[in-house]
This record gives sequence, C-alpha cells and structure tokens, in this order.
Amino acid sequence: MRKRGWSPELIRAIKELRSLFPAWGKEKIWVLLKRLGFETSVSTCGRIISWLIERGELMPSGYKGRRRRRRGVLRFRRPWALRWLKGFRPREPGDLVEVDTLTVTLPDGKVRKQFSAKDVVSRWNVVEVFSSASSHCGRRFLEALLLRVPFRVKAIKVDGGSEFGGEFERECFCRGIRLYVVPPKSPEEQGYVERAQGMHRYEFYESYEVPLELGELREVVRGWEYVCNFIRPDGSLGGRTPREYLMEHHPEVASFETRLSQMYGTRTRG
Repeated sequence: MRKRGWSPELIRAIKELRSLFPAWGKEKIWVLLKRLGFETSVSTCGRIISWLIERGELMPSGYKGRRRRRRGVLRFRRPWALRWLKGFRPREPGDLVEVDTLTVTLPDGKVRKQFSAKDVVSRWNVVEVFSSASSHCGRRFLEALLLRVPFRVKAIKVDGGSEFGGEFERECFCRGIRLYVVPPKSPEEQGYVERAQGMHRYEFYESYEVPLELGELREVVRGWEYVCNFIRPDGSLGGRTPREYLMEHHPEVASFETRLSQMYGTRTRG
C-alpha cells in the first residue's frame, strides 16, 4: 500500500479545526486550510478526517455523546488560533513572526504597553507603544506590523494574553494569517521575541531618557526600531543587521526601500 504523505502540521491543523467546528465537513475545513496557507485537496482533507475518526482522535459529525454542562465557561475561547506546533522550522522571512507585549514604567509612574514583533528568520523588528494592552491595540499593532515589514507575514506566534484575542485574532483571520498560541507559562517557546524584549528594555528604556508624552514616545520608539533593523549588529546574523541579511539573502526586498524611506524619513539615506 502507498504510504501516507501527510505532514504532521496538516494533520494537526485539520484536527484543531474539526474540533472547533465538529459539524463541518471536509469542504468547509478545506476552505479554512486554504486560508491558513496549506496546499492540499478536498479529498485529502476528507481522508485525514476519516483517519482521525478511525483512530478515535475525532468524533463523527453527528456524534453528540454525553456532555457535562459547565456554567460560565465558553466552549470556543479561541475560534481561529491554533496551538503551537513544536518542530515547525520556518525557512523564509515571514514564515513565522513572534509577537509579545512589554510593560514599561516611565519615570513619572505612568505605565505603557509596548507591542514587539520579531521575525524568526531575518530578525526584523517592529515595535509600537500604546496606553494599554487591549485587543483593539493589538489589532492596530498588527496593521502597523504588516506595513513595516519587507515581506509577507504568513504566521504569527503569541502567548495566551487577552490582547491577542478578540480584534487581534479576527484581523488575523480576515487577512489569512495563521495564528499560533503557545502553552501557558512557556516563555521558552517565544525565545526570539523574549530576547528582543530584553534588548528593548536594557538597551533603550534603561539607557536613554525617553519622553513621557505618548505621541512623542511613539516617535522615539520608531527611531529605536530603525536602529534595531539598520544599525545594530545582530550576533545571531553574524554581526549583520536584519536589513543587511535581507539584502544579501533576499535581494527582492530592495523594492521596499522607497517605503522604508517614507516610513523612517531621512534615516535610511546614507
């Protein structure tokens, strides 16, 4: 018999989606898989669902069983996000971007929330400061992230914070971006952005006097983002900056230079 060539990522995605929508057939699950970026057929999707049912990992679509009702608990807390798949190895810029929030306490006692993103392959950084860490702010950060990276973002990895649910999650769904959530108390699964958070805290906030007014702070943080991408040598890239890495290995991003000039002003010149 021909051996199955299904990838573990595809099997896991189908299992998660079918668990979220147990009454949906292979056609609807296949549409969701396409939005997540998986290349497969409707028949393959159906075979995997049948295989999972045979193994007892999924229930048939008409199965209800005996369920205990739990008051005050929502069954579908994360309608789009998937659990993080260990072993996934991104190969191209944008295959996986880690996003996290950093709590910043200013000298006047005010607390700001910085959303930080780190591309796993190119180490490209995007940072933005808000007055709070709500899903609305998360959505606004996602919109800024997609405008300020020189590649297409295919997947995002976050922790279970509420700022990455609601509007943030719906925006990922609308844009067809896969959203992965790491297990609770697992900062090691967010290693790239966690190290970036330390860089932002110690090399920026604790090394410079930053403005207290939110609008001015955002401008300064944008300048720091430029430093991280264009000036700061990254040890994991052999001392190159993220921009140098992209220009060397992905020269097609050269067309992004015009947008970068508009975004950072005169900083990109020279």
